[in-house]
Amino acid sequence: MQLLDQIQSLNFPANLPATLLAVTQRFDAPQIDDVAAATRRAWLDSGIFERIAPGDSVAIGVGSRGITNLALIVKETVAQLRDIGAEPFIIPAMGSHAGATAAGQRDMIIQLGVAPEVVGAEIRATMEVTQIGQVPGGPPLYQDVISAAADHTLLINRIKPHTSFRSHIESGLAKMAVIGLGKQHGAATMHSQGVQALKKFIAPAARIYERDTNLIGGLALLENAFHQTADIAALTAAEIGGERETELLENAKALIAGLPFEAIDVLVVRQLGKNVSGTGMDTNVIGRLKIPREAENFGGPDIAVIAVLDLTEPTHGNSNGIGLANVTT
Repeated sequence: MQLLDQIQSLNFPANLPATLLAVTQRFDAPQIDDVAAATRRAWLDSGIFERIAPGDSVAIGVGSRGITNLALIVKETVAQLRDIGAEPFIIPAMGSHAGATAAGQRDMIIQLGVAPEVVGAEIRATMEVTQIGQVPGGPPLYQDVISAAADHTLLINRIKPHTSFRSHIESGLAKMAVIGLGKQHGAATMHSQGVQALKKFIAPAARIYERDTNLIGGLALLENAFHQTADIAALTAAEIGGERETELLENAKALIAGLPFEAIDVLVVRQLGKNVSGTGMDTNVIGRLKIPREAENFGGPDIAVIAVLDLTEPTHGNSNGIGLANVTT
């Protein structure tokens, strides 16, 4: 069915135009041509691997988001670690995602393309955690026991604006440490305190992971408006949750896509899904938040009606974020 036919079938109580006009947007979209080489260079330039001795075990944390070139980046990281004699393996670092089960999280990583036969390292998954500390005046912090037992832990994640709050540290490596490595228990503990806790505690929590765990660094990935890899940077544990991650977040904000109008009567979204955004539709694009006691200050256009036509295939029926729409089919 053509898009116009789908729109007309929604039966809005208003006249719809007989035709749709195509609007072309142009974004500043830097792109890395050789992602494997950029990955290797980022790790080498950081000096992080100098802390790893031959024979050391290294847990590589991978999340649940559909990140462009993720499998290639993980594969190159694994190969580079093997080159120095290390013994890398993959761990799911995704909080309570994929049903909050070890098997579900392992399957999720494989569905993202990070299969053992592709990246050259096995996946070790667990939901069991150990407490590694507590944020002063805040919640306890956790790390899954498999990564905690390794000699070192590395993280690989995309840096991007969060869909529920604004701060100097949002979605990225620090949040992956706190929520991702914390598994279901850590995620529930932090999220139970609300959005304000994420704003307040993620950055100071990163200092505890730096000081009291085997986390030695992470690879920060930036994507442009076309979901192409725009930048790759390796951060030491001391830089995770600090000024360097904040700088990368600001760069990421400048790269994201946006809608070309200040006001929209009807926004029709073809597909919604967790692989697109944690909220199904990126609140940074649609400008809707709908979180109690949180201001609707995300910017973006003033949209009267949002209609969602379908779910993405990779979301497997998860329609989280559908409440941001006015009309669904």
